[in-house]
Amino acid sequence: MGQDSTGPTDGLGNVMQMWFDMASAAMAPFQGHSAGLSAPDALKQAREIFFKAWSDSWADFLRSPAFSAAQQRLLAGSVQYRKQVRQYLERLHHEFELPTCQDIDHLVVAVGQLDQHVQEQFEELTARLDEIAARLDAPDPGRSDAQTNAPDPRERPAKRRGPANRR
Repeated sequence: MGQDSTGPTDGLGNVMQMWFDMASAAMAPFQGHSAGLSAPDALKQAREIFFKAWSDSWADFLRSPAFSAAQQRLLAGSVQYRKQVRQYLERLHHEFELPTCQDIDHLVVAVGQLDQHVQEQFEELTARLDEIAARLDAPDPGRSDAQTNAPDPRERPAKRRGPANRR
């Protein structure tokens, strides 16, 4: 690969150098015996140096431009993969004539608009019926009191209680 490429091994030389430096720093205490230290103290010191070198190398690695670039490529790849999977599933839904989330969202919007329209029509009808009822209940100036007190021909007469209707 050339210097201009953006392959998976970009910056690998820098990473390898970082690991080599960590290994060198971690192994330094084991190179020669420290004069004046007992064996357990020398091991404790070697362990501390090893862990410090290890944590420093990890900190350097995680802050490195190579790691950052790799993470960016990984995230971009996962976003692209998710888009491809979503497109594939949408195409699959449509091929099998199954509803997608977008189809259901459009349906919910359409039903909401229909509900609003029906509610407006119902309110308009209610207002018109109230107006008609008010006109029917209002006294007619052309009618006399005799006509006003006359029974409504649409009303049923009260039932008579005869011998057959008694309880």
